Amino acid sequence: MAGRLSDLSPQEVASAIERNYVEAYRVLAVSYPGAHIIDRPDLFAFATGEETSLGNCIVQSFLDDDDASRVIDETLAYFNGRNLKTAWSTSASTTPAALPSLLIAAGGREVDMPAMAADLTELPSVVHPSQVHEVLDEVENQVWLQLMPPSFRTLLLRVTEKFGLGPESPMRNFIAYLNGEPVATSSLIVAGGEAGIYCVGTAPEARRQGIGAAVTLKAMAAAKEMGFGIIGLQSSKMGLPVYQRLGFREYGRIKHYVFNEEP
Repeated sequence: MAGRLSDLSPQEVASAIERNYVEAYRVLAVSYPGAHIIDRPDLFAFATGEETSLGNCIVQSFLDDDDASRVIDETLAYFNGRNLKTAWSTSASTTPAALPSLLIAAGGREVDMPAMAADLTELPSVVHPSQVHEVLDEVENQVWLQLMPPSFRTLLLRVTEKFGLGPESPMRNFIAYLNGEPVATSSLIVAGGEAGIYCVGTAPEARRQGIGAAVTLKAMAAAKEMGFGIIGLQSSKMGLPVYQRLGFREYGRIKHYVFNEEP
């Protein structure tokens, strides 16, 4: 979305964040060969069979009050029957309002994350000791993938296999090096007409040096160069102070209800 954050209502910003989030997951779904995709007016979900809830998601749901329990049971039966680690996401637009309570009753564990956005018209500066750049070849993309959790790697690799690397891809990856060693990552995903930041992580030995902020800022700068005025993300508890320093503010919550976790 172009324009300044201050020109938009909180509801418009929240909707932009959600559009990007939903369509970013669609990028994951269509990139995975053989993925089981449910794409109906009331439900968007997909299953890859990977050992992560990132790859087995109910991303968006607009269910009727009198039919919600049945749809939940039928949908979870598919995922549970295959013992897939699964996440069912909800946001302000999700219906019915009782859906979170119904998912908890069905055995889901709630993970509550702030949906945040920042204005890209004036980017902050970050002092850090690292070198940060975009990943533009398959060799370095393998390095980038090795910084991801092992269960994420195949899923994210499928995206670059389908769409390639660099500015023409819906997912652009960035990497930070410290003393010649790869230590941090981020991704910019352009989807749903919006820009969002994903896959932010810093190796434990490189934290608290501004490197996570620097690699996030690199993705923000790339989005600005593409003409976007705002950018969104979901924040973990650990990342929240970093994002706040970069100008991100909360515009709602996205809650994930996780099923079939290991004890």
